[in-house]
Amino acid sequence: LSYRSDFNRSSRDIGLSGEAYFEVARNADLPFRVQARGCTFTVLGTRFNISAYDEDPDVLAALMEGSLQFESSRSTETMVPGDLITYDCRTMEASRQFRSWIDGIIRYDAISLPALLRRLAREYDVKIELCTDAFDDKTFRISITEAQDIESIMGGLCDILPISVRRDTCGYRVDSR
Repeated sequence: LSYRSDFNRSSRDIGLSGEAYFEVARNADLPFRVQARGCTFTVLGTRFNISAYDEDPDVLAALMEGSLQFESSRSTETMVPGDLITYDCRTMEASRQFRSWIDGIIRYDAISLPALLRRLAREYDVKIELCTDAFDDKTFRISITEAQDIESIMGGLCDILPISVRRDTCGYRVDSR
């Protein structure tokens, strides 16, 4: 997180690289804005999460409560609770979807294997090494529940994709079959 020294006096603008959860009170005179990799989120009084890792191709914003305005050079969207915005930093396109992540299910409509493995590695705090570039430009659809452990997820990936997963003491190694 980065912010100016006059934060909360003349502005409430912050820069984000990484992931953060926010609970922000509305202040019409000083709106709270999060700038992340080419897009801006203006808080309208809310609880939300933004994931904006430099190594990921997308910025993700999930709204739990209140209202949030998403802005990029190509679009503006007002989010409502349950919305998930995915902003592709390469194409500068955003997609807005209502997700069942509130119910403990995370669905990805179009995610690449490298992007999914980065998210899984963070979520489960494991090392996952992808040893092929065969899936870099291909996307697929997947649903994961919070109750699933990393073993079952990796096994499921082997069922739907032509990959093999090997576990060792350092984590997981993923190859194409």
